Amino acid sequence: MDLNENPYPHNFQVTLSVPEYVNKYGVEGTPQCVWDQEDVLVGTITNKRASSAMLFCYDLEDEGATVQVKAHVSNSMLPQYEFTNFHSDLKVGDVIRIIGIPGNGNRGGVTIYPRSFLVLSRRRRHMQQ
Repeated sequence: MDLNENPYPHNFQVTLSVPEYVNKYGVEGTPQCVWDQEDVLVGTITNKRASSAMLFCYDLEDEGATVQVKAHVSNSMLPQYEFTNFHSDLKVGDVIRIIGIPGNGNRGGVTIYPRSFLVLSRRRRHMQQ
């Protein structure tokens, strides 16, 4: 184990649960981001889409609510090569913690723009749809 790696990644504060996040930021209307605030969310990846090596989109689900995650290299704290390698290794079913900027999308969907990802648990077997 790397000396800088946290041996207890499950010890952290979550600012909002996914359902609370959806209720707080799921306002239809003009798309917006709250640039001066960061939230911490935890959930399971239920869908993964790669638009390029610099943009990955996920659906993060917890307690029946879903948030779209738009991970772009420009918002990340990782260099581009590490960003691409890290996101290429994430799989549907992984449980992750995200620290990111809250926002909503063009169609009223709730989005978070992550600055930091942490894998809390890798999937053990393929998730059924």
